[in-house]
Amino acid sequence: MVPALPVAAALIAALPGPLSVRLTATIIGVVVGLLYSFVFLHESTERRASRLGYPPGAAGTAREQRQAADVLARDAERFLRERSGRPGRWRQWW
Repeated sequence: MVPALPVAAALIAALPGPLSVRLTATIIGVVVGLLYSFVFLHESTERRASRLGYPPGAAGTAREQRQAADVLARDAERFLRERSGRPGRWRQWW
């Protein structure tokens, strides 16, 4: 977002027309630029990883493994938090 500020300020100063139109056009342009950067985030990460010598799909595989580990840690923490220290919440089967 910060790199877009000088460009946005230059556009607001250089474009002709009412200030409200210039501001609206600049804000919409920045939002569309951010949208495109978020939409193609995974593809650009894959491309950078492949240019650095990693096999194709390595970044996606690493991302999926990290997400799986995060989900497992979160679920384990929630399980321990819900099941420990509070008698009466659940009954043992034995």
